[in-house]
Amino acid sequence: MQLTELISAIQTTHAYTQQFAIQQVNVALTIRNWIIGFYIVEYEQHGSDKAMYGDGVMKELAKRLKHIKGISVPQLYRFREFYLCYPQIFSTVLRILQNINYQGVNRKKTQPAVMLMPGK
Repeated sequence: MQLTELISAIQTTHAYTQQFAIQQVNVALTIRNWIIGFYIVEYEQHGSDKAMYGDGVMKELAKRLKHIKGISVPQLYRFREFYLCYPQIFSTVLRILQNINYQGVNRKKTQPAVMLMPGK
């Protein structure tokens, strides 16, 4: 093997694995966004804290979750809309979560990612 071949092999390996990592991050963020949307919709429909409605919920969520990059009032609305537009991807989300070996996944549609919720 020549030095130029070694350099080419390293560059090709780096480019391939970097692209793979980007794809995996995109998948993970898509799943995260869908699950957050699910949680928001479930809270709106069944939450016991009825003192907060509409934009007040989103503002409070954004305020309390400001330490998480990418969480803002507009993003929370987008997560909610994403879930509402694509509720049928539940089985895909569940399969992916199972494939990455999360334990304790509740298979009922009302709780797709219960293992991600603290205190459950």
